Amino acid sequence: MHEDNRLLEEALEYATMSDRERSESGQFVETVSLEDVLAVFRRFEEPCITSADVADELSCTTEAARQKLARLREEGRVKSRKSGRITLWWLTEDSTEATGTPEGPLFSEGAVFKSDDTVDETAIDDTLYGEADG
Repeated sequence: MHEDNRLLEEALEYATMSDRERSESGQFVETVSLEDVLAVFRRFEEPCITSADVADELSCTTEAARQKLARLREEGRVKSRKSGRITLWWLTEDSTEATGTPEGPLFSEGAVFKSDDTVDETAIDDTLYGEADG
């Protein structure tokens, strides 16, 4: 019964797609980014999620979730495996290492330029690139 309800919700969503925002070229504006999908993995405690999990969390169709997950798989950021009729998705090591979160390598060095440092705007190039010879 839950599956029937989900299919009905998706059918209703498709029926109201004309309400979605379009770009100047007439194409639908993307409302769910790949980063949004990756964030869903981090909200779940389980090691694997489904496209329905992504769809529920991001209020999109399961088809939209599947398309985003497939793109992440092509980029090598997630992997998948069929288990019966369900596809399970999980983050690759590359995705978990370069997440942009404080646990990722981007933040491991700490701040290099602190917000309380002041820079004379007229000397910004010298500050950023060193004093020019000449």
